[in-house]
Amino acid sequence: MNMLTDFKLPDAVKKIIRLLNQHHFEAFLVGGCVRDHLLHKQIHDYDIATSALPSCVMEIFAPVCKVIPTGIRHGTVTLLTDGMEIEVTTYRIEQNYINHRTPSAVSFTDDLIQDLSRRDLTINAMAAHPDLGIIDPFGGQQDIKKGIIRTVGDPAVRMEEDALRLLRAFRFYCSLGFNLDKELHSVIRQKAGLLAFISKERVRSELNRILCSPKKQLLHEMLKLQQNLKVGKCPNCGYEGDKVIGLHTVNLISLKTEGTEIIETEKLNSLPAVLTSCPKCGYISLFDKKFVCR
Repeated sequence: MNMLTDFKLPDAVKKIIRLLNQHHFEAFLVGGCVRDHLLHKQIHDYDIATSALPSCVMEIFAPVCKVIPTGIRHGTVTLLTDGMEIEVTTYRIEQNYINHRTPSAVSFTDDLIQDLSRRDLTINAMAAHPDLGIIDPFGGQQDIKKGIIRTVGDPAVRMEEDALRLLRAFRFYCSLGFNLDKELHSVIRQKAGLLAFISKERVRSELNRILCSPKKQLLHEMLKLQQNLKVGKCPNCGYEGDKVIGLHTVNLISLKTEGTEIIETEKLNSLPAVLTSCPKCGYISLFDKKFVCR
């Protein structure tokens, strides 16, 4: 464990952890906030994992702040305090994924390591406490130092559980500038077809985040893995089954009408865009016309 001497936590976060500890429950920061702290990146969300059952979390915090059972079935309670929304989730175990996207059952546990072991990547499987420091059972800190994207456990098993992890791994590869673990890279190529089990909305969300990343040009490689990615109905003829045909640099100001005039440019004010082509009528459109790079 490493001490968090430079982890500047909001008072609301510290109060939640302290109150859970006072009631004899464990409470740790988990996931992206720990990863981003180690990467010296701005932290947008603070997620807390705890040994307390959801009913206990609600009972403890109902007198002091607004409590919303946002995902009570999966152990998540949202606390509204000091102008922040903080999710508190009970340690859990996920079992027997269905259709490569959702677990068939979720059970609660009081073991932090069991909870961390279900996560996708080592860099996302760390926990932190203001007094106890960082708990890192799978080598996430070392992988950050080495610049490696690696799964917790067998990459084939992790990708088959939830196929969206194929894109998530690729997104971190692009956004962080890290390298993919060799075994993971091989598995992504082998399992790319599993993306067919994932909804268009979830795929679109990950693609948009990849497009915002510093290494967005590497989306070409990802597109090679899934040549027939379905993105919805053709807005011109209604055909279902558009194909992603390429990654282009497009000046959005030049898009006079969608699908009629697209002028490629190398200007600084241009954005990358995935274009789709309908195999039936030839209509060309932006993959997500509402996409805005933030």
